[in-house]
Amino acid sequence: MSNLKKVSSWYFRAIIIIGLLLFVAIHLFYDPYRAVNSIASSTEARVLQAGDPEVRLAVLSDVTPGTDYRVAARVEWDSVVEGSPAYKCARVIFASFDKKGHWIPSHHVLCWFIGSGQGHFESIFSVPDSAASTRLVFQHLGKAGSFQLDQFSLEQVKIKRSAPAIFRALRVIWAVMAIWVAWYFRLWNRLSGLAVILVAGLIAIGMLLPSPVLNEVRDDVDDFLRPVTIASLPSSISNQVTAIDRDTLKEAVEVIRTERVFIADWFRGLDLHRLGHAGLFLLLGATCGVCFNVHSNGWIYVLRIFVGGMGYALAAELLQVTELTRTVRASDFGVNALGWLVGLIVVGLMIRRPPSKTA
Repeated sequence: MSNLKKVSSWYFRAIIIIGLLLFVAIHLFYDPYRAVNSIASSTEARVLQAGDPEVRLAVLSDVTPGTDYRVAARVEWDSVVEGSPAYKCARVIFASFDKKGHWIPSHHVLCWFIGSGQGHFESIFSVPDSAASTRLVFQHLGKAGSFQLDQFSLEQVKIKRSAPAIFRALRVIWAVMAIWVAWYFRLWNRLSGLAVILVAGLIAIGMLLPSPVLNEVRDDVDDFLRPVTIASLPSSISNQVTAIDRDTLKEAVEVIRTERVFIADWFRGLDLHRLGHAGLFLLLGATCGVCFNVHSNGWIYVLRIFVGGMGYALAAELLQVTELTRTVRASDFGVNALGWLVGLIVVGLMIRRPPSKTA
């Protein structure tokens, strides 16, 4: 029986490792898009200081809605200070406009920065409905600092026919791995195990939400919080109060408006993407701490649980490979792992082993 358990344990680990390696291989070596036409590219360095006019790297007219473009850029930024509102920073955008030249709200930011750093960025942009033209633009809207574009490329792409089938297969494999883990640990046999399944399922669903959906949530909340105009006093009230009272009420209205603008700006400045990652994995770590009874077991057992949690943090991040609008980031994996570890440690410290009874 002991040998059977060891074989089962190694079989379980092998399945998980092979599954994760498959996701990593697809992420690193499989491109779901094929290039149709190279539109523009350059290795000429361009530098913008705060307040400099934007640089239009490419302008496309008579575009077809639904067409996909891949934009890539290598940039450096130094001591960039954010302006107000929050979009006034250093950034590269691929924006769409209608026939009247009005900007169409849609996914358009390749990268944006404050502070200092450098990096290479790549993203796919789909031309939205009613768009007549698009522009690839290099901007520095911040208050200070410099922004340098070392190279960029813009090409029209189409999704490969094999991509949907491959991504569906990956999701099935991921689901099978998740079910296998739940079966291996018999998570459905206890309430805390069901809680682990629930939280892990919510994380998986969140990883598969399209990026535009997440952006719409942020925009809807921002529209709700941010007042468009200063409210005026109703005429019925205005005719009944003195000039002093009217001024007082106007000041009160302005104070409320200012507070709403402050709250809206604060909310807009939050990195909800990473906060969501951290919060869900914090909850997962806490439920795992209770489910696996980490406060009453030795350090070797806790280490095994720790490795398992790191494995799920990686698996959840790699699940985004199957959603074309999401991006797998090493930094997000770090946030996942840190949130999970904090939740596990908090439970281990709060729920201590009861003292042993002496005869």
